[in-house]
Amino acid sequence: MIVKNPYMLYEKALDGETCSRIIDHGKSKVEKATVDGGPVKENVRKSNIAWLTDPWLYQIVSPYVMDANKASGWNYDVTMYESLQFTCYEPGGYYSWHSDGGSDIHSSYTKEMTNVSAKIGKIRKLSMTLNLTDPNDYEGGDLKFDTGQHNKPQYLEPPEVRTQGSIIVFPSYIPHQITPLTSGTRYSLVLWALGDPFK
Repeated sequence: MIVKNPYMLYEKALDGETCSRIIDHGKSKVEKATVDGGPVKENVRKSNIAWLTDPWLYQIVSPYVMDANKASGWNYDVTMYESLQFTCYEPGGYYSWHSDGGSDIHSSYTKEMTNVSAKIGKIRKLSMTLNLTDPNDYEGGDLKFDTGQHNKPQYLEPPEVRTQGSIIVFPSYIPHQITPLTSGTRYSLVLWALGDPFK
């Protein structure tokens, strides 16, 4: 699908103190990144993560997801959120090109994929990334999109998302990557909004 607005950006949505609080909380729970309980292949991703379900975190970020859904004109029917993913990228860390979810029934969660019954039959519709780190504290680690539009700029790399406290929301089916981190440490918080498959 091609959308008019591939993302919505809220620059400096959160202050540094709030970002530091989230970082401290996430660091206390961080572990090696896994997929379905198994290790992630390093040709796909190299990072450490923590899964967070604290209500105060949802209260901070979910209003931006809902506002972006409306302001962008997407107006996707979303019914729930997944656990938040706190991510730590260190030098050499990256996440290669991927989509957070598909758009049809073939991309929906099955009972073999999740132990949360409410997620069964749902797909990821919206993705949110919150940059928690001061951009002066790391190099590389840029969020980059592939819009698939070959008659327009295909690759988008919004520099404003590097600003500490900035939030970006985008349809989960849009391919994106985190480029390799060359120095420092980058922390982020990711959230996915789920709903029924597109018709």
